[in-house]
Amino acid sequence: MRNILATAGSGIVLRLLLSFFICSVSPVDARDVGDINALKVALIFNIIKYTHWPDSALQSASHIHVCLPGDDPFKGYLSGLERQSAHGLRLKVVTGLKPEALANCQVIYIGHLPVAQQGQWLSRRAQLPVLTIGEKSQQLPGLDVWLLQRGAQLGYGLDLQTSAARGLRFVEKLQTLTQEKIANG
Repeated sequence: MRNILATAGSGIVLRLLLSFFICSVSPVDARDVGDINALKVALIFNIIKYTHWPDSALQSASHIHVCLPGDDPFKGYLSGLERQSAHGLRLKVVTGLKPEALANCQVIYIGHLPVAQQGQWLSRRAQLPVLTIGEKSQQLPGLDVWLLQRGAQLGYGLDLQTSAARGLRFVEKLQTLTQEKIANG
């Protein structure tokens, strides 16, 4: 498994690096980004871009809804996702998600919640084709993707079994670059 860790720091070329990072899943030195939150949002966008949902999940969608229960933990960087598109659809960020609206989401980020609440959201998600992203520091069974942060370094891991059970697939490029992977068998 290949390392996709990046490091955080100065912030001089934030837009240039984020533009580069948004165009690929290549490792980026986050020291040049300045804020790890900006890099996390760029990584989440790339994960969305390289994820395939079952046809039925996007068929009638007007947007790809990136949902968060509670407030935005990324210091406003998530709003930049609303200028992006993936799979022919614009992204729309929904904060303050209520449980009854989960079926309207294609992506949910729960890494900012206490572990007990993350478990509740994973139970609510059940078999829905909702890409579920959390944090390695609180990794629970059932996450499709977890962000790995070691100091100023950032990477990600994938659970191919959990995702496939709900019809989600990751393109090979994303699988190749992951640092941690749970695969069938």
